[in-house]
Amino acid sequence: MNMPSEILLGARRWFASTSFSLAAVYDAPLKKAIGNIKKFSIGSLGLTYMISPVMLLLDAGGLSLGTRMSMVFLACTTTSLSTAIIHWAAKSYVSEATLKGNVLSLNTFNILGKKRLSQYTLDKLKIPDTNNSRPFANLESTTVPKRYFYLHPELATPIFNAIRQAQQPKQINKNDSK
Repeated sequence: MNMPSEILLGARRWFASTSFSLAAVYDAPLKKAIGNIKKFSIGSLGLTYMISPVMLLLDAGGLSLGTRMSMVFLACTTTSLSTAIIHWAAKSYVSEATLKGNVLSLNTFNILGKKRLSQYTLDKLKIPDTNNSRPFANLESTTVPKRYFYLHPELATPIFNAIRQAQQPKQINKNDSK
């Protein structure tokens, strides 16, 4: 496909004139799996609650109503509990992160498996002490409400280094104050 040179030159000028500095981009290896697990879990929860009245109404080979109610209760409780555990464990998983200047944008998943964007300046994040931290999290916000995040440490080294650098106290140079 041949394009007129004016269009190409215009595009080059536009790209050259924009000042867009990107410090780090993080793309999680399990983002598709975590999103699908959350979607499957919430889907099975919905189906369990939708099929429960049918299980009560059907005459299942001579089972009493009490037995059928117990089975429905057990199915609903188990599905609700498993969905809650999956959400709790995976809500801190960061699927994508972008560090641009002093702002870190983090994409996590909500309970329905949809993306949720959170943005923090580096001074509002800290790397928690591993002994007192929440499981499945290696980054936390210092804002209220406190949020926890998990990034694969081997893939997010530039992000963790930037946060550590932002946490260090600023040293005042005596020569600059004169």
